[in-house]
Amino acid sequence: MSHERILGIDCIKTFLFLCIYLFHMHDFFYALDPSSFFHSPPIFWQLGELVARLGAFAGFATLALTFFLFGMKRSLPSFWFILVILPCFWLVFCAITALKDLNTPSLIWDIYPLIFVSFLAIAFIELFSLPTLEAFFAILSAILLIFPPRELSFLSPGFMKEMLIGLCPIDYADWPLLPWIGLSYLGYYVGKFAKKHARRLAKAYCWEYGVGFFILVNLYLHRKAYFATPLNMSWACYNFHRQADDFWAHLLFWALLVRLSLLAKVQQALAGSLWCRWPSKLAINQSFYLAYFLHYIVLFSLLGILRSHELASNACALNATLFFGPILTEGLSRKMQVFISWMRRNLGGGPIDFFSNPRPFESS
Repeated sequence: MSHERILGIDCIKTFLFLCIYLFHMHDFFYALDPSSFFHSPPIFWQLGELVARLGAFAGFATLALTFFLFGMKRSLPSFWFILVILPCFWLVFCAITALKDLNTPSLIWDIYPLIFVSFLAIAFIELFSLPTLEAFFAILSAILLIFPPRELSFLSPGFMKEMLIGLCPIDYADWPLLPWIGLSYLGYYVGKFAKKHARRLAKAYCWEYGVGFFILVNLYLHRKAYFATPLNMSWACYNFHRQADDFWAHLLFWALLVRLSLLAKVQQALAGSLWCRWPSKLAINQSFYLAYFLHYIVLFSLLGILRSHELASNACALNATLFFGPILTEGLSRKMQVFISWMRRNLGGGPIDFFSNPRPFESS
């Protein structure tokens, strides 16, 4: 398995990407104008609402899985990616968000600065290469996720509070450092553990069946937690401030799927299916971080086109955006991959190397 992609993880990533795309599409097109719900035909709204609600936890699963795969590689992205490209992605994201909401551009805390700080923190911890120190921060991360801080009385409302714990109830709660930096490091630490014990994890043990059954029962008991996400401007405060038992019930379910993906028998079974091998060839798997960034560009462009033609609430236009948006994102990602390869061949080294070894969300 060390020299081939883990097909189960590629399938998981594909589903997560589609959930995130549709959730963000809902945010782009509906959050500011809930009345547009009623302009959509039943088939669109039923599918859109269902996947958007199923995907309400996809962001957390994506962050954990990203750092899990970095941990399996025992390596972080290059200097250029962390210190140059990520901040550029953040600035573009801030501009798109402001234009989408028809606001003045400003810095907003979101997933990109969280990933930036997470990389720096992990790089600092890795400098010491002490197993006890790594275990300490892993335990500390788990404690943060079990007892997340909701209020820091010494902080007044502003960017600092938004960065540390989020601002609620005014819906500036996206990806605050506390507790979500803990999710990044915990995913990374578990990935290192999985790499170290890869041979053992290639087979299932009897006690794991009992654990898996417990996880599924627990998920069923908490099934409504994220599915009940309000699909409006208050979604962030709802999602990022869920109770710890709701969060862990869903996180452990996705961890169970990843665990199954590491089994040799599962890998062999998936390898025998063309439909299960196909996701591994997609650009959204091979360069997930690039596709994730580009899907914002695609959605923003489609929103601008529809707004300019007064089609933002048109049923047919929304259906087309739903079905062709991911295809456009995949096609644009492939073109960018070709362009990046050309630049690497002709320019070599430097800032172009941030696209290679390792790539986020690459499961080799």
